[in-house]
Amino acid sequence: MLADNMNAKIPTLFRTYRAPTNQTADCRIWEAARATTATPKLFKPISIANSGVALRYIDARHGGNNPVSQVLEEAEALFPNRPISCVISIGSGHPSTIHIPNLGFLQRVGLLSDDILRTVSAMASDCEEKHQETARRFANSPGLYFRLNVREGMQDVGSEEWKKYHYVASHTQQYMKMQETKHTIDYAVRALRGVQHAPVGIESSKELLFLLASSEN
Repeated sequence: MLADNMNAKIPTLFRTYRAPTNQTADCRIWEAARATTATPKLFKPISIANSGVALRYIDARHGGNNPVSQVLEEAEALFPNRPISCVISIGSGHPSTIHIPNLGFLQRVGLLSDDILRTVSAMASDCEEKHQETARRFANSPGLYFRLNVREGMQDVGSEEWKKYHYVASHTQQYMKMQETKHTIDYAVRALRGVQHAPVGIESSKELLFLLASSEN
């Protein structure tokens, strides 16, 4: 996302292919990775040159944490009038419940507490809203949209706490053992096999697109 203009929360898409519109700068892979991880509290923005002008980029944590909508829009722009066969969205763990804390005297007179600021930040970076929108969009197309997201334990691991990776691994392994998770993965594999065996160039409901939308809480 552009660091100097975040109006409408429109992200920048770094591509390895030509897009119909809004083609971005041809940058190196490490530059794109740096841009997507430039969380303001952890890393400085990165400047990437575009037609001789260097633009500053940060990550899209606030407002664009779940990019599934952008993935679907991009697919429709690249492959108009073609059906979507499979969408797999991978989250990084359910967040804690977002709530408004009880207001004290200072908050009632107009001074914001750290708790309220954290709540506002959590609302801006929440991924579940986009997940629910996508689930409603494909509600009448079972076996097309799949969401994998660790349910418990990740609430206590912040994005800056890289030393807690063993907690992430433990919670993820436990989530993968759950019966409903196994069912979701099995159904997703069947959907992907259908895409792989679909004849290229034939317009059908089991054809053409496999989309991966990753999200970060």
